[in-house]
Amino acid sequence: MDLLNVWKGRNEEIIQDCLEEAYIKKGYKVTNYHKTDRRHEGGVDLLCENVNEKIKISVKIKPVKSDIKQLKKLLKSKATKKIYVYVENPVVAFKKEMKKTKNIDFWDKGKLHDFLIENESTKYLRIFFLSSNLVKRIVDTLETIASTITISPEPLNNNQIGLWWLLKDRAVKLHGSFELLRDYYQMKLLKKDKIEKRDIKNYLKNISKFFDIIDRNSATDLYSVIEKIKKSHPQLLSEYIRVTKDRSNWLEMPYDVRTDDIRKLIEKWVIPEVETSYSFYNQINFYLMQLKEVAKAIEDGVDWVAGEKFGSMPK
Repeated sequence: MDLLNVWKGRNEEIIQDCLEEAYIKKGYKVTNYHKTDRRHEGGVDLLCENVNEKIKISVKIKPVKSDIKQLKKLLKSKATKKIYVYVENPVVAFKKEMKKTKNIDFWDKGKLHDFLIENESTKYLRIFFLSSNLVKRIVDTLETIASTITISPEPLNNNQIGLWWLLKDRAVKLHGSFELLRDYYQMKLLKKDKIEKRDIKNYLKNISKFFDIIDRNSATDLYSVIEKIKKSHPQLLSEYIRVTKDRSNWLEMPYDVRTDDIRKLIEKWVIPEVETSYSFYNQINFYLMQLKEVAKAIEDGVDWVAGEKFGSMPK
C-alpha cells in the first residue's frame, strides 16, 4: 500500500490526533494546541512532556514556502527534541530550508507510519484499513446500494434471476475470501505467546497484499455488478434495502439516515472506531472479523431478496 494514500483526503488534525494518542501511550503528557488553544502561534502543534523530555511537534500535510515561518518558530522554541512531520513532498523552497536547518528531526510519511505502528495508535490503524483499495471498494458498493433509498422498491422477477445469480456469485467469493484471510491470521497470531512490534509491521504488509488480491479477484467484480444493477434495475437495490435494513446483521447500516455523511456512517460500520486501550493484536483480529461479517451481510442480503419472492435463491 502506498502510505501516501493513508492520508489522502485527510487533514493535519487527524495526524495530530494519532500522534497525541501514541505519545500518551508512551507515558507522555500531551498538549494538543488545536484542541486547547487554536490561537497558539508558537509554530508548535503538539507539546509532549515527561520527566526527562519536552518534545515539540509541528505537522503539515505538504509544506509550502509560507510554512518556512512556522519552521523557524519551531527551531527557536525551547525543547529537548523538535519534530517536523509532513506526508507529502515539500515544495523546493521548503526543501532548501530543511537542508539548512539543524536540531529538528524531519519525519516523512514512512517515519510517521513506523512510529504510529510501533506505539499502537488505534486511530491510525483504522485509517490504514480504511485507506486500502479493498475497503474503499466495499464502502463504494454499500454507498451505491444506499443511494437508491428514495426509489420505490420492486421484488425480484424471473427476468432478473440471471443478474441476481451473478451478484450472488460475487458476494460468495468476497465472503469466502475474508473468511479464509481472517481464519489464517487468527491461527497465525494465536500460535504466538507474544506479538513483537516487527511482527505487526509484517502482518500489515502481508494483509495489504492479500487485500489487493481480494480487491482484484472479488470486490471489484462485486462493485461492477452492483453498478450494473443500479443502472438497469435500481428498484432492485431499493428492494435490497427494504428487505435487509431491519435484519440483525444490518442494524448499524444507516439506510434510514438521509444525510451527506452517509459514506462516513458506512465507514464506521465497516471499520468501527475502537477504544484506545485495544492492542493492535486485538484490533487487527477485530477488523478482519468485521470485514468477514460485512461480506456475510452482503451475501445474506442477496439471499433474503430472492427469498422474499421465491423462498430461496431460484435455480
